[in-house]
Amino acid sequence: MALDSNMVIPAHVALILDGNGRWAKKRGLPRTFGHKEGCVTVEKTVEIAARMGIKYLTVYGFSTENWKRSEEEVGALMQLFRYYMVRLLKIASANNVRVKMIGDRRRFAQDIIDGINRLEEETKDNTGLTFVIAVNYGGRDEIRRAAAKLAEEGIDAKVINIHTIKPLDEELVVAAAKETGKVVTVEEHSIIGGLGGAVAETLSRRCPTRQAYVGIQDCFGESGKAGDLLKKYGLTAEAIVDACLLA
Repeated sequence: MALDSNMVIPAHVALILDGNGRWAKKRGLPRTFGHKEGCVTVEKTVEIAARMGIKYLTVYGFSTENWKRSEEEVGALMQLFRYYMVRLLKIASANNVRVKMIGDRRRFAQDIIDGINRLEEETKDNTGLTFVIAVNYGGRDEIRRAAAKLAEEGIDAKVINIHTIKPLDEELVVAAAKETGKVVTVEEHSIIGGLGGAVAETLSRRCPTRQAYVGIQDCFGESGKAGDLLKKYGLTAEAIVDACLLA
């Protein structure tokens, strides 16, 4: 693969695997076929990124929310995970790729945990691309934990999920503000131009309400273990509880 000498190669590329099921449905295939095709695409992406000289490639592959899918689909995803871990080891070895897994791996079957550990151990000395796979990750779990902690303090927190900022479900936001009297927005995103700002704009127009923001401050992002990053950027359940109590 020839590269343009004037091309600027990014140091870190992050991808969210989304749309595999829709891809399969559009072609009249089971959802599992879409997930399999997604794995093939990831393989190709790893090889291309390694050849291009990209330093870090992060793929968000399986969030805590994905456990809510049907037992059949989750089971198929776990089987794919087992199969492609073996293939990934070969690809990593052939392309000098170091593999890292971030996220809470404890919920996976022991053989999958063993496979993850083997991948990391056998590729740790590779010096090319670092391929980071995020598994069993998600800020919503921190929010649920925060709500549970608040309940222990006798505070009934209403948790709502805002799917998109544009369009923003203003009616839902205003109704929640009227019901609770305080609003705390939580996002794995910069607070600049994010969910908190969009909610504040809506409330200032329609229902002025005390509000606190939990999110990434104005700083550069870093790579690392999911739990460590949540702590570093103040996105843990404890930080959310503190914001709620101070709001």
